[in-house]
Amino acid sequence: MKSSSSRCRESVDPPPWSVWNSKIMENSFRYWKKESPEFFLFQTLTRILTRMKCDHEQSLAEMIAECRLYYIDDTAEVKKIDAVENNYKSNDAIWHYTTDSFLFRLVGRAFRSEDFERIFIFRRYIIDLHSELDKLIKEQESLQKILRLYRGKKLCPTILQQLQDNIGALISMNGFLSTTLSRDTALEVFAGVGHNRNDCESVLFEFCIDETITRTYADISVISQYPEEEEVLFTIGSIWKINSVQKNNDLYWIVTLSSCSDVNLRIIQYFEQLADDSTFLMLGDVLRELGQHVKAEKFYYKMLDESTIKDETRVTLYYNIAMINVEQGRDSMALMHFQQAEKLISARVFDTEPLIPQPLYSSSTVPPRIHILNNMACLYQKNGDSENALLYFAKALNDERSERTKKATVCNNIGLLYYSKGDYETALQHLSQALELAQDHSSLAKFKQYYDAVKKHLLTKDISHGKKINSFT
Repeated sequence: MKSSSSRCRESVDPPPWSVWNSKIMENSFRYWKKESPEFFLFQTLTRILTRMKCDHEQSLAEMIAECRLYYIDDTAEVKKIDAVENNYKSNDAIWHYTTDSFLFRLVGRAFRSEDFERIFIFRRYIIDLHSELDKLIKEQESLQKILRLYRGKKLCPTILQQLQDNIGALISMNGFLSTTLSRDTALEVFAGVGHNRNDCESVLFEFCIDETITRTYADISVISQYPEEEEVLFTIGSIWKINSVQKNNDLYWIVTLSSCSDVNLRIIQYFEQLADDSTFLMLGDVLRELGQHVKAEKFYYKMLDESTIKDETRVTLYYNIAMINVEQGRDSMALMHFQQAEKLISARVFDTEPLIPQPLYSSSTVPPRIHILNNMACLYQKNGDSENALLYFAKALNDERSERTKKATVCNNIGLLYYSKGDYETALQHLSQALELAQDHSSLAKFKQYYDAVKKHLLTKDISHGKKINSFT
């Protein structure tokens, strides 16, 4: 909720597909008919962001530069940007949120755009706001839990219809959620009841909170520039279920929502699987999982510029970029990035074979050197360079730290290379070695299929020449 100085601007939500800078669409909500993988992954992205450790000066400079670019022709706002740049303190993040500031507006626009690259630009402030809010939540844990909160808005018919069409669905708020303890404040000040606009409807959101859930909100009125608004702020990405959308006496609409304790818990558990220090890598990995490969690649490149990145993380970054290059058919670029990864990993000793299974999307483990060398060999083979392919397959097999099952894959690939060259006997030797190394492994059936196919081909060839081959066990 925002002050009277901002009510004219903040009383009307942008339509769900309104445009920012003529290119960027905005969406205040994200609807989910069911809990899809994308639902959890999108929630994970923003949650990862809040726990990042990044260079303070670099991230602040990047955010300020974006603000200057947006307000380049607004002298008054530029002066405010100068003041924030010179005086910004992390512990003032909540206070900045309660003012009608350029920072509040641009962060809100970034979240509504659902463009993670744009959201990432404001990581300094988002991290600080989340951190300060989390401190306040902990301070208020002993206080009586709040069970009902309100939010008043002016909504265009399109958004209102979306809410009606999604009754029973889950809805996640893009960004932090601002509410108030006062129903009257929400209705009269922010929903604008009695101040009609032909193109908008007054809407009162009623948030019903399950008292058994972990507190994810804090009363920020003690810090707010406008304490009379009794503002309560939720942490990033709160999830609700739409219970009803009803008209009340032709004056305003009431949208009732209830907290989804079970969904929030599962997201927290899902998120905890990712718990390691490589939050930078996790962001790129989740973008890849969402199918946003171009953005993921840009993000990996951006991470390489971070001064805090360790060498083992750089190995993984180069490897991931190379894999994206492979998927997109850019073989020369892939080879270059595999070479960069291999150069780093050969210069130092990293723990590439963890002793315990790693959680989904964990980026704490450096890709094994055998993977890098094998993939380089496959690229050479794909492009008709059998000599270099065999050279790198041999290097992969000579990697002493590699597991038997990984070496089995390399042997299988060498066998297939010789098969493609018409050297069936040598192919069969390597395929047989792959079978020996892959005992009790999931790849065994596939390797056996290749072995049988080559053996059958060789048998046919030898019979036609009056030869008899030896049996293999």
